[in-house]
Order: sequence, then C-alpha cells, then structure tokens
Amino acid sequence: MSVLLLNQPWIDSEDEYGLRAGVRWAQIRKRDRSMPFYSFPYALACATSYLNAHGVEAALRDSIALGESKDQALRHIADRAYDVVVLETSTASIGCDIDFCDAIKALRPGTTVCLAGQHATAMPEDVLRSSRADFVLIGEYEKTLLELCRCLDAGQAPVARMKGLACLRDGQVVNGGRREPLDLGELPPPYRDPATVQKYNEPSARFFPNAAVMTSRGCSFQCTFCVEASVNYGSPSRFRYRPLADVREEILALVTDHGVREIFFDDAFFTEKRAIEISELMEALPVRLHWSCWIDRGMSEETLRRMKKAGCSGVKFGVETFDPEIGLAARKKVRRETVEALVRRCRRAGLLTHASYIFGLPGETRQTLERTLQAAASLRTTSFQVSIAIPIPGTELFEQARRNGWLRTTNWSEYEGQGSSVLRYQDLDEADLLWAMTRARRLKIRRLLQNPVALSMYAMKLLRMMGPREFLRDIQRKAGFLLAREARPRR
Repeated sequence: MSVLLLNQPWIDSEDEYGLRAGVRWAQIRKRDRSMPFYSFPYALACATSYLNAHGVEAALRDSIALGESKDQALRHIADRAYDVVVLETSTASIGCDIDFCDAIKALRPGTTVCLAGQHATAMPEDVLRSSRADFVLIGEYEKTLLELCRCLDAGQAPVARMKGLACLRDGQVVNGGRREPLDLGELPPPYRDPATVQKYNEPSARFFPNAAVMTSRGCSFQCTFCVEASVNYGSPSRFRYRPLADVREEILALVTDHGVREIFFDDAFFTEKRAIEISELMEALPVRLHWSCWIDRGMSEETLRRMKKAGCSGVKFGVETFDPEIGLAARKKVRRETVEALVRRCRRAGLLTHASYIFGLPGETRQTLERTLQAAASLRTTSFQVSIAIPIPGTELFEQARRNGWLRTTNWSEYEGQGSSVLRYQDLDEADLLWAMTRARRLKIRRLLQNPVALSMYAMKLLRMMGPREFLRDIQRKAGFLLAREARPRR
C-alpha cells in the first residue's frame, strides 16, 4: 500500500501564486507586493509521518513549493503506482482541486483519490457530487486515513459510516461525521521534505531559513469568521497540546538536519502558561534560536520578558477591528486601550510586534474602516497584515451571510480575501474595501521605511533569500507604489 499526500498545483504565474495548505485561509499572493511566503503543509505532513509510523508507505509532495505545473504533477503520479492519493482542498481553490482530482481518475482509474482540507470538510456532499473523488476525509484525518488504507489493502470496503469519512453509495452520501479528537501524544513530528524545507518562509520571521512548528491544535475562542475551531477541529474546540519532548525533538531536527535559524510557532495563540512552558523549552536547548508566536492580548509583561530572555524576538496578535460593536458581533472582544497597553508592554520587553486586521466584517462602514486605519497608524506596531473578511463555508460568518443575503457570489474562486470581497452590505461596497487595503499597504511600507531596525532585518533577510538584484527590484517597486496616486472611490 503506497500513499501520496499532495499539495497539488494551483495558481502560479509570473505575477502571482496561490497558497492553500498550511494557511488558515487560502490566498493569492502578488509577487511584487510582499516578502516571498510559502506555507508548510502541516496537516499533510502530519498524516505522512503518522502513516509511515504505522507501516503504510507514504510520501509527501508540495507542488506549490516546488513550483510544479499541473502537467508536471500528473506526470509524477503517472510514473508511480500510488494506491491512494490525498489532495488538500480550500474554498478558493476548489475548482482547480476538483479538476485535478478528475484528471488523476482519468489517468489512473484504479487509484483511490481522497479530498481533505477545509472545503471538503465543510461541504462533503457538494464535493463528492461534483467530482470523481472516492472519499472525503473530514477534519483531522490521520486515524481515518490509516483505517481506510488498511481496509483497502485487505480488499475490504470501509465500514459503513466510518468516523471521519464520507463517500457516495448508490447515489447517496454516507457521512460518518467527525472522528474523536486525536491525542497529540500519538502523533510523530511532521515529515519534512529536504527538497522543500528551505523554501518555506514566515514573512514576519527575522531570519532565514525559518520553520513553522505547531505545539497544539484547537482554539478556545469561537470567532465567527475563523476556520480554526469550526472547520479544522470542530466546535466546540479546546486546546490540545503536544508533549514538550516531541516539540523539542522536532526543533532540534530542524536545526541539525535543515539549518533552520528561527522557529515560528503557528498555534492559534499561546496562553500565558504555554508561553512560559515554551520559553523554558527554548532556553534549555543546546543551541540558541530566535522564535516568535501568536499570543493572547492579555499577556503579562513578566511573561513577555521571560519569552525575550528565552530568545523570542517578536509576537503576533489578532486585532481585526477597533470598532467594539463589530468585534462583539464577531465574538472578538477588542478594546483599543487593551491593544495599546499590550504594544507598550511588548516594547518595554524588547519584542517586535505584528498585528492582524480584517476589513469588512458585519457592521463595517466607511467610517469604521477609517477609524481602524487611523488606530493602526497610531498603534505603530513593527509590522501588520490586513485581509478582507471571507465567509468560508463551515464558519458562522458564512451562515450569517447566507441568511442575510450578504453573499455577492458563490463563485468559490473569489473567496480568497486579498483582491476582492464576496460580501455586500448596505453601507459598504467592494471599492471601499479595496481602497482601505491600498491605504493599509501604503501605511505598511512607510512603517517599514521609517523603522531602521525593521528595515535592516527585512533587507538582510530578503538579500539572503533572493539576492541583490531581486532586493533592489523589490525596493523600486515599493517606491513606485508609494509615489503613485490613488483616488478614494466616490459614492
């Protein structure tokens, strides 16, 4: 029994590329606008190591990081007799994902194709009826995939209503629902492909090469827009932690085998207790490493100083909006004073800061966008990121949008949150959101150019990743963007 776990090709052109696996929502990146960013396909990598640990031959291939075309990826499958192929899906890429699935079945009809990931988990019936896929793997799928492989290897049909599995039988969808949450102590460190491990990059990390590591699954919050709890792990969701010894083993392997210089902990966020535990772990390593993570906005200064002492260089935190009513409606309680106090504590502790914002949540208007932009400018975090609210199927926001008639389209390819909006409100349209995104990008570039420390770190990292010529081109593009004039949309 041989299994290929594949992050199949999506968008890859001279101007842009798409990210699907390893990010909380799929996105299309403009090559001329940002630091190169390829995300580590954590779910596929964990399933690969889990299968191999249980005697099933499994291989991981990240076509996006490799820059493979559809034809190249299909040629790889044609040249090898895989029994099972697992494909990652997302809402924005689902059309391409289904097309690729059907191409495999046309090429190798006897190969079992499974669709996994966010969109397949949220809409298994729709995916099964619109593709030639044999199965959908729902949510966390390590155990489900292992059980399925053992059934197929023994020549048996999967048990009816197997937990974590959906399929078509006699024209009817049979859905076993979610499997019970995995004990993360049973999970080996994720497989890292030597061919791609140094292609991955966390944009906010100071050094390159860097690597993403997750020490937990789940999230204790229930934000209406987030896929973390509702789609990825099932609601209600609580934190489940990996044993610290396993985390230590993974980090040391990244350093010794792949030359990694910095770790980005991509958990939903660190609680105070987890931040202290990870600080103790990092300080006890035989090598000194820089690291960063997402944190709770209530993190104490004492803990922030403890993190800094253990090598933490910076922290990320979600703000999303500075309008309290929008935040409450999204179950994201945000007070400007709380965020400002956190940034002050981080500065006193000597940590870099990175805030995330979402434009276009329910209740957003031109006025609230303006207030958030002004607050973001005055907050003066080291860096920040902005996306447009996307109602991903499976989230509460999607159900709200459908009930209230806010969805402009169900053309899934537009559900990526960078260059367009699929939500329509009475007091806000797409032109307003795109104008705000442009304003935010200008602010982000000016913030970088006005911060000598951040600029030097950015320059050194980009030079190491891309070389002097591409670095100069990047600076020229940013200067040209700042000099260009852009008029605010009129009503």
